Amino acid sequence: MLVIGAGTGGAAAALWAARAGVATLVVETRRSDQVGTKACGGGLSTGGSEAVSAFVDPPSGAEIATAITGGTLESIVGRSVDLDGPGIIMNRSLFGQRMLADAVDAGAELWDETTCVGWADRSRQTVRLRDSDERERDVTARVVIDASGYRSVLTRHGGTTHQEIPLRTEVGIGHYALVPLSKELANPDRVRILLSPEGAGDGYGWLFPVGARMANVGIGGSLAHVDRPIRAHLATLLEHWSDITALPSLRSGTGMLPLRRPLASVVGPGFLSVGDAACHTNPLHGGGIAPSIIAGALAGKIGGGAALKRDTGVRELWPYAIETMQRIGAPHAAQDILRRLMATLAPDDLAFLAEELGRASDVYRELYGSSPGRFMRYLVSIIGRAARRPALVTGLLGASRQAAAAHRLYRRYPSSPERLEGWLRRVTPLFGGGAPGRPA
Repeated sequence: MLVIGAGTGGAAAALWAARAGVATLVVETRRSDQVGTKACGGGLSTGGSEAVSAFVDPPSGAEIATAITGGTLESIVGRSVDLDGPGIIMNRSLFGQRMLADAVDAGAELWDETTCVGWADRSRQTVRLRDSDERERDVTARVVIDASGYRSVLTRHGGTTHQEIPLRTEVGIGHYALVPLSKELANPDRVRILLSPEGAGDGYGWLFPVGARMANVGIGGSLAHVDRPIRAHLATLLEHWSDITALPSLRSGTGMLPLRRPLASVVGPGFLSVGDAACHTNPLHGGGIAPSIIAGALAGKIGGGAALKRDTGVRELWPYAIETMQRIGAPHAAQDILRRLMATLAPDDLAFLAEELGRASDVYRELYGSSPGRFMRYLVSIIGRAARRPALVTGLLGASRQAAAAHRLYRRYPSSPERLEGWLRRVTPLFGGGAPGRPA
């Protein structure tokens, strides 16, 4: 097995494959000691920790920077709501380093400072790699797992059975900075989120405590609505929270990520797509740590089993698509419908809806179950409290029906690759029916 990318998804895949006795090679562009450092808020809910614990050891000890009890959701129109929901802010670097070490300890081999150039021979699962000295070599594997991130060259160029390129409205760009603070935070166990900040109209800004006198601060939005380099807006965001004074940042970074439902196909002959490459990121808030770990572990398990049996055709690997679509695709498809609605709302209607969803965190979690009826009914119930908001009422009526239909269709993902085209004919109209847009 060849795993492209040593992030959380790639490390989980390598861990599961190596533990099963599969000869596993992991290729990573960065130096090994830089793995885990990423433009990321590092937040993980208690539910997310519980979900990943079925596949890998969750963050613990020094990998947890701060325990969170909840937070505040604010809007530019002056509305705010308190959020309840325990979770953690991770030391992302330590967690990434430990996950990679676990994979190597299980028997995976790592080639760091090595870039995937693309397919050398797609029909044989042969990938061209380039090392730091610009030397190229080809590697052939029974199974290739692409966990290389949103800009993947393998998934986009013939990797899967069905090709699609996300639109600019479906791709996010974010910038974060780890900043020391001049004084202790008043509430170091609570996050702050600002909807529609200046420069990222359809996105949000965040302040995640990393201890009492440190914060992960960032801003992100879709490529279609960021009007200049996203990092240029971070100073304005910090000014919004006038009770804190940020000192020069210790590190910062910019990254891109998908903000949509998963790709319709994440499988090809001898090939599986994982994490951002497969668009496994949560469409509403961009969280991708838990989905990437779950998808990576499933890819390592199912792909590794196929490799050991020497049968790595699409049909043999298809169970990976079914399971990831049921676990990740169904809730994310419903959330993609909500995201699309929220992008059309006026600021005051958006703030109202966000407050209502924020108050229903226990209901929201049910979206990840096999019967999300309570969440869908909650969406409808908001209509009664939004009687004086005709645009929101109209949008919610349509979105609640579409979200329920999307969740149901993804839970019933095709049982075989031959049925994919028929499934797509039912799914595509829910997301605009192939409406025109600028590819990312």
